[in-house]
Amino acid sequence: GPVASHTESGPDLNAALHVLLFDTDALGFPIGFYGHVGGVLNLGHGTSYAYSGLNAQVPFGSSGFYAEFGGGFAVHDGNLKRTTAHRRAMGSRVLFRGMLGLGYRINERWSLTATVDHISNGGILGSSRHNKGLDTFGLRIGYSF
Repeated sequence: GPVASHTESGPDLNAALHVLLFDTDALGFPIGFYGHVGGVLNLGHGTSYAYSGLNAQVPFGSSGFYAEFGGGFAVHDGNLKRTTAHRRAMGSRVLFRGMLGLGYRINERWSLTATVDHISNGGILGSSRHNKGLDTFGLRIGYSF
């Protein structure tokens, strides 16, 4: 994580496409379920990755604020078994990915979301000995078509 190591430093660029699959209020509150696909490009010689999965977005009433959470899988270009000066040992090429976000819908088209995501093999997809994982924090600007 960001506290445990500085091996994966440098800015990242992230681009993603989120597609609304369905929304419901069957749980007593509105929630939208999205499929997503995206990629993170590290600009500081660190690990880059592509990802896909599902996420949910829950609005806080009509305030414009919402919470977002999701998960899926990622495929990365980092090291598998050896940590170097710029890259962590990830243990397997395919990793689990989890994400959390807190956002604000500015208007019908634009939104702003603070995000954190984590990729890791979880000790399931590869060696738990080589499972440094990687945390990414960011600010996402969204546009709805």
